[in-house]
Amino acid sequence: METFNFPNHKRNFDYINNSDTIELGNGYAFVSKPNSPMLKKFELTFTGFRYYFKDDKIDYETNKEKDNVAALCSFYETMGTYQTFIYKDEQFGNVPVRFAEPLKIPQTDGKKAVVKDFTISLQEVSE
Repeated sequence: METFNFPNHKRNFDYINNSDTIELGNGYAFVSKPNSPMLKKFELTFTGFRYYFKDDKIDYETNKEKDNVAALCSFYETMGTYQTFIYKDEQFGNVPVRFAEPLKIPQTDGKKAVVKDFTISLQEVSE
């Protein structure tokens, strides 16, 4: 399984509700016991990512795992929103995830080919 090798980001996460709730009225609700594992959605914020060029062409290898936005786009194009890969998290270890939504890369910020800060969402997948 492929691994997400873009460690330079800030991470937030939310637990995904896996219980059903039925409102009964008068402030009462029935909440069912979950029958699936508790999963997480990770929001990763990237700052300072940029395009690199070599011989007037986009370079996918320079600083590939540091801040190369073209390498990140290439990884997304390989995985899409349907394939599972490993996200290495300091708190939860190796987490199987997929892209929760299509990748959106903002415009570059000036001549240095640095893109504006952007966020991607990863959805944990139960195995």
